Amino acid sequence: MELKIFILFMLIVSCGKKELNSIVIPADEATDAEKEILFKALDRIQDEFDGIGVSVNLRSIPYHVATLDSSLAGYCAYRADGSPIGIAINHSVFNYWGSETELHYGPIYKVLLHEIGHCFFGRDHDQEMFSVPGHELGLQLLAGHPEEIRSELELSAMKDYAEPFTAKALWPYYIKEIAGQDRITSLADLRRYVEVTLVP
Repeated sequence: MELKIFILFMLIVSCGKKELNSIVIPADEATDAEKEILFKALDRIQDEFDGIGVSVNLRSIPYHVATLDSSLAGYCAYRADGSPIGIAINHSVFNYWGSETELHYGPIYKVLLHEIGHCFFGRDHDQEMFSVPGHELGLQLLAGHPEEIRSELELSAMKDYAEPFTAKALWPYYIKEIAGQDRITSLADLRRYVEVTLVP
């Protein structure tokens, strides 16, 4: 069952970036519970940007929860001049909020940060991955927990068809990367955020 959920979100954490001015934000259908989850995540992201000196007002546009195409987690609607109209989030993103753990943020964080990247920072999709040829990466996300083994790591929250969960240890990196303040290019760069061992 866990594998099926993971595969579903590998497909759904994608966004519908369209041609300029070709889409509008749908009517908001958020439940009170969804609003609470969404704005808790949004406020945390705002605090993170504030903490690194990035001047952006994330509440300057509306965030609507709606039933979108099943392949979409969300999208940024924007005008012909590139200014944002608002962000739409698929109801389905909230179905797995409970999957947030002490090690990972749930899907709403990844989806919001991705769409904020489009709307506020003009970011395009970024499929680049970090890896060490001939090795897997053993990430020590939190003391006392087993290493999380990965063959490669997303270099940006702007990856389309991305992993649904975000390691909390790497969250500060993804915030900085979206804002253009950092980019991992080496193992030393990665080790500034998380303890890493190379697994043969």
